[in-house]
Amino acid sequence: MAKEPDKSSVRILPVEGHPYVKGRSRQIVFLENDEDKFVNASPEFAKAPDKAKKGINTAIQKWEHGMRAPKRHHGWDQSEHAGAYVKCYVFKHANLRYYGVLLHPRIDAREQLCILVHTTKKNESEVNTTILDKLNRARTSPEVLTATEKYWSILQGEEESNHGNEKKKNQKKR
Repeated sequence: MAKEPDKSSVRILPVEGHPYVKGRSRQIVFLENDEDKFVNASPEFAKAPDKAKKGINTAIQKWEHGMRAPKRHHGWDQSEHAGAYVKCYVFKHANLRYYGVLLHPRIDAREQLCILVHTTKKNESEVNTTILDKLNRARTSPEVLTATEKYWSILQGEEESNHGNEKKKNQKKR
């Protein structure tokens, strides 16, 4: 009996304008989940006005390049909420928030992946810990961990394949 194709409703996809860059220690992606309405960052980003996309993209670029900009992006440290949300992250533009989770998908702890999960408008100054609790649950779910491993293995395969093609080109030049 033939094996059914993978129909997982949980996927990791690149964020438009932020492709995987080998050697960059910070990478950003979207989580998609057809069965969970909380996971809305990707479809909402696709529908966002250009000004909002530009603002969020600027915040993401600052994070990717290691720039501190707490008014544009930040996480939560050990001293906040008893350290419960140190793996949560947010990117901001005006009152728009894109929430994500931080993972180290490879053995090298210097590499960090931010998976954007949820977006909402925020009008109050208090942190919505309900959102952060849901992010923590998503971060540790077997489906998300499996999708992340699959995403990284595909990237590694592309890297190896591209490296092999470069090697062949160099051999032909000799």
